[in-house]
Amino acid sequence: MTMLTKAEVEAVKGFDPAYETLWHDVQAAADRVHLTRGTDRSWAWHHLLLAVANFKAQMPLFPARLPPVPGSANLQRGDILEVPVPGRLLTLRAEDPGTWRELCEGMRGLAVPRTATVLSALWPAVT
Repeated sequence: MTMLTKAEVEAVKGFDPAYETLWHDVQAAADRVHLTRGTDRSWAWHHLLLAVANFKAQMPLFPARLPPVPGSANLQRGDILEVPVPGRLLTLRAEDPGTWRELCEGMRGLAVPRTATVLSALWPAVT
């Protein structure tokens, strides 16, 4: 599985400012995943998946831009996240493609393009 590099994301964002706003919202949702625990993380994870699905949709919605996530300005993203997938919790590791495949295979409808986008949002510096 290949993740988007920051340069690739920047290139995509350069085509249409509306997509830049959508990508900002995807990253804001990813920030909330990193900043939360327990049930709050489950909600944040769900919102991240919906934001990615919208970003990758053939006809995405373009809602108003989300405000900054409190606490995200100095966010130190950990390399490991535990997230809910159907029937269990999955431990994702930024540098472990095996866990990325587990996510892709364990979440119906996610597929490789959306999985790569989720991972790029969670760990934008890892390329």
